[in-house]
Amino acid sequence: MSTALIDPKDFPADQVVLDLEGIQNLIPHRFEFTQFHSILHWDDEKKLVVGYRKAQDTEFWERGHIPGRPILPGVLMVEAMAQVGVVQGFARFGMKEYHDWIGFAGVESVRFRGAAGPGEDLWIAGILQRVNPKRGYIKWNGQVIRSDGALIAEATILGMPF
Repeated sequence: MSTALIDPKDFPADQVVLDLEGIQNLIPHRFEFTQFHSILHWDDEKKLVVGYRKAQDTEFWERGHIPGRPILPGVLMVEAMAQVGVVQGFARFGMKEYHDWIGFAGVESVRFRGAAGPGEDLWIAGILQRVNPKRGYIKWNGQVIRSDGALIAEATILGMPF
């Protein structure tokens, strides 16, 4: 079993280094398809990034994705990881200089190890494994972690321009 890359206690949600407006200057996602709300940490040497998402009580999936026990869909956790990885590539490794948009080229080794529901704080942490700004290629290993430190999802995200 994998362990979490970070301890959420080390990255307070109110210590934002890139806010939603800054994120939206980098990627086109808006409204209910914005799957994370801020970047809390960059470490360019380690190629580590930490994003933050609060699963609101009014999310579009809350009403119908398991009535009586709403669960954040796994596909949205994967999307959150992809968005954080692309923002890291754009903001810290020069991809925005060559490409306006990077989309999914693949998802590998996806594992769900727990669940999250409305009102939960989630940290999205990942390490950029490979990036080629000119080609627009990105390979990023990411995780979704609850505030209690539990690892609830992980995947390797591949991206390229379309």
